[in-house]
Amino acid sequence: MAEYAFQSLAIDPQNTNTIYAGTGQFSTFYGTGLLKSTDAGQTWTVLGKTDFGPNMITGIFVHPADSNTVVVSTSTLGALETAVQPPGQQPNPGIYRSTDGGQTWQLVQGCDPCTRGFSDLVMDATNPQQPAFYAANAGVGIYKSVDAGVTWQKLASFDTAVGRVAYARTVLAIGQGAGANTVYAGLNGQARDGREGIVMRTTDGGQTWAEVPAARGFCDSQCFHDIVIGVNPQNANDVFFGGVNMFRTIDGGATVNNISSPGGQDVGLHVDHHVITFDPNNPTIVWNGNDGGVYRFDGTTWEARNNGMATLQFIGIGVNPVDAPQAVGGMQDNSQAFWDGTSWQGFDFADGNKGEWDPFNVNIVYYGDQRISFRASEQVNINALRTSGQNRLNGVNRQDASQFYVPFELDPVREGVLYLGTDKLYRSTDRAVNWQPISQGSVTRSSQSALRVAMETLYTLVPPVGRSFRACNKAASGHSPIVLPPICRAVSSTTS
Repeated sequence: MAEYAFQSLAIDPQNTNTIYAGTGQFSTFYGTGLLKSTDAGQTWTVLGKTDFGPNMITGIFVHPADSNTVVVSTSTLGALETAVQPPGQQPNPGIYRSTDGGQTWQLVQGCDPCTRGFSDLVMDATNPQQPAFYAANAGVGIYKSVDAGVTWQKLASFDTAVGRVAYARTVLAIGQGAGANTVYAGLNGQARDGREGIVMRTTDGGQTWAEVPAARGFCDSQCFHDIVIGVNPQNANDVFFGGVNMFRTIDGGATVNNISSPGGQDVGLHVDHHVITFDPNNPTIVWNGNDGGVYRFDGTTWEARNNGMATLQFIGIGVNPVDAPQAVGGMQDNSQAFWDGTSWQGFDFADGNKGEWDPFNVNIVYYGDQRISFRASEQVNINALRTSGQNRLNGVNRQDASQFYVPFELDPVREGVLYLGTDKLYRSTDRAVNWQPISQGSVTRSSQSALRVAMETLYTLVPPVGRSFRACNKAASGHSPIVLPPICRAVSSTTS
């Protein structure tokens, strides 16, 4: 199977062998349609590729009394989608509805005005013949349908309650049964006191809304990425709020407590939360999906449940060019890891960038973590990596705009020469002890991925030792803000 990112899942309540999986992830990974299985996940069919295109499926619900009716919400990556879909051929993000099990789709609610589309969708199944829906239009407001998703109305009451708070993402959570009129909306906006993360609450089906002040700041400074709310299906006052850490209220938001480490003990709950779901038969059991995998809460402690699961995402792996069993790799939000030929062992912290061996000295390895970071260790063993990795950024402006992982490359021909890219291109000639900017001006944020391609193209043009080449103007074609260094004129690969 091809590589996918998934944000939403739904199981047909009439036939649990039928499963829908929505591809894409809000703001980070484009979608490739809606996947459907009718044999409990043994085989899959892709639906709606022309309807959804690269838009992300952010929510899916199957009608509780009609298996053929499916409602989905979709959002867009915006300008990033032009890389996978030409302008003018981009399907509209919005709410789509199918009455034939996903074979055909109708856009029942567009996002006008539209920033990114609909970031979340929840269903009130109190009346299984005519379920109601709430949908969050990212940065715009909340819409409601009371006729199984056929028509939608924007809730002006929500806009009034939120006021002038600027936000770009909203997540929703709804009570069930007697609590179905209670809906929580988490916003990545900034509260009056400066903390990021606001929770709004309605207890009358969206007629009125009020803030939950005790939950302010629940998703810290990463709300656009880490933001989720879960409501106990048997008690709408029992709510979990996930951001970087995990919070809980058992009194409808009057008080909110951090439960990442119940009892003050470090129980190993990983940070950055994305999914919260309650066991429907025993809601004291809560399941959490975060950047470290799957965790289970029994009302007292958290326990990792990752055995047999591949939960780590490598950003890049460098292999020792002489001692092949050795490797260093960085992982998304799980630091760095060193492979000694037998097992992976962790070091460093936070989000790990790729690792690379010095092509002229295999006792030196380079790596980094998130943002503008670049480290080197002159001993390659786990103890040295854990203690001696130094940030080597002398000459680099750490206030530069940059990608989350700054690209860096090693010159395979000139010893000690490295390149690093922010919104400027930097070069080092002394193994990253010092850096000098070698581009004129700055490239824009939208050009930074092109900067990395230009750097890599430069290296593909380096010939075998002893052969001269003329060149690298091609390396910068299409990237006029970048002026490459003198080595990109006619030189010999033996030049120092």
